[in-house]
Amino acid sequence: NLSYQWPGYPQVEWYRSVEVTTKTGPLTRAQLGYVVVGNYMRFIEKTQYESINAAERHRKVGADGIRLENLVILSVWNTYENSWQAEIAVDL
Repeated sequence: NLSYQWPGYPQVEWYRSVEVTTKTGPLTRAQLGYVVVGNYMRFIEKTQYESINAAERHRKVGADGIRLENLVILSVWNTYENSWQAEIAVDL
């Protein structure tokens, strides 16, 4: 399971179930990164139409803010059983 949260959007809850194994074994790091990025893309598509806390305007996502191409995956790790966390940096 991946949970996505973004500063300034406390009202947006984004949880996705992710299979980390395939018929041939566990996902590679590249495959897991692809899953994380794909879900961030959908998260941004949804969140860009949400209102943002005024104090967090500099963290707005979407066409007039932080876009997918500004995100860099630093790490992804297993936090507990089937829960995963990704550390993301913003490169503007």
